[in-house]
Amino acid sequence: MRAHVRRPILPLILAVTALAAVRMPAAAQNGCTAPESVPLAISAEPVQVAPGESAPVNAFWWSSYAPPTPVPANCRVTWQVEPREAGRVSRGSVRAAATALPGSEFTLVVRVGSRVARQTVHVVDPRPNPLAGYWSQRDTAACTGGGDHLSPPETIRELILRRDSAFSLTAVPFETRRDYWGRYSYDEGTGELRLVVENANQERGDLALEGTARVVGDELRLEGFWLGDVRYNRANRTCAYVFTRRR
Repeated sequence: MRAHVRRPILPLILAVTALAAVRMPAAAQNGCTAPESVPLAISAEPVQVAPGESAPVNAFWWSSYAPPTPVPANCRVTWQVEPREAGRVSRGSVRAAATALPGSEFTLVVRVGSRVARQTVHVVDPRPNPLAGYWSQRDTAACTGGGDHLSPPETIRELILRRDSAFSLTAVPFETRRDYWGRYSYDEGTGELRLVVENANQERGDLALEGTARVVGDELRLEGFWLGDVRYNRANRTCAYVFTRRR
């Protein structure tokens, strides 16, 4: 008759505890609070880095009706890059590999408990792009053609030109909404700028999106454009828009 052997229960308790910790949702982590039904996010804006360059990143609780809330410091946050050789994440920044090709992409992944967020990182040309930035129209545009009796077009409060040649335009910014957006091409030698609309949330009438662009200090001047107006069409006019850099 085999004697009954009493096995120690401490290792079993530790194993179950460790498993529970791995599966513990964000809200159940000690000192970590996660709003109900609010997803985890990395950034509302595109993440763009040149080869060998770093950009700051952070984890947020994201809601469409409120500003993003940083994940509390007490939460266990883990990061990774997919594929691993594309770059690395450390101390609140993501770095693209020095061998990354401009125009390529990789994925940034963050985990807080059982919640996961992914965001594409765009590898951009390392050469300076004088147009890149967030711009706001300072004064009404000066227009030619169509008659002097016509009112100036609607003021554009937000024009975003990104390093990866994406753009968006919004007359009245509200949260993450955009009027229209797409891609742009720019010849720094001639100053020729061409905007190509890919999608829109707001119909702004007929557009004239080819002209010249010039940056002097924190001022961007567009000439030969009609960026649209919700009230009326351009009536054969083109305008000179002056924008001030916001950031």
